[in-house]
Amino acid sequence: MSHIGAPLALCVALTVLGCGRTYTQIPGKYALHPWADLQGAELAGASLSGTSLEGADLTGAHLSGAIMTGVVLRHASFYTTDLTNADLSGADLLRANLFRADMAGAVLRGADLRGANLQHADLRRADLTSADMRGALLIGADLRQASLADADLRRAVFNFETVLPAEFDPVASGMVYWRIDERILDTHRVRRQADAVDGGYWSHWRY
Repeated sequence: MSHIGAPLALCVALTVLGCGRTYTQIPGKYALHPWADLQGAELAGASLSGTSLEGADLTGAHLSGAIMTGVVLRHASFYTTDLTNADLSGADLLRANLFRADMAGAVLRGADLRGANLQHADLRRADLTSADMRGALLIGADLRQASLADADLRRAVFNFETVLPAEFDPVASGMVYWRIDERILDTHRVRRQADAVDGGYWSHWRY
């Protein structure tokens, strides 16, 4: 099944004219490029390191065990995507949508997760060592047994549903608690506070 569309054809033409962008083709399967439509793609165990999938739609894709070190994934959508045991070390996930993504056992060492939507994501046993998670939404996320050593969680938002690792102190880490008596629209107030402190990582999200 091929997902090569008009945007790819256009950029191939631009490459000939000196556009300079690189597009990767998995033979007989998927064209990997920024803003690609990869909904439901079967990419378990694939090696995607060095590619740019900025803004790509990976909703419901199967990426279990995939090697995605250093991949540019900012603004990409991973809604309900299977990322179990995937290696995303150093990946750029700025403002990525990881709502309800299954990331159990994933490696995210040094990943950029600023402003990422991790609501109700499964992050059990995930390695988030040195990850930049400032302003990330962790409402309802499950981080049991996750490693958060040296992770930057300032202004990351959690609530009563968020399950954090044992002995982890969210207040000392600078996280923001979303109270049960607040409506979701009231997070605009928290967002403004986060923007003032961390440079506006939440400006992408609208409710």
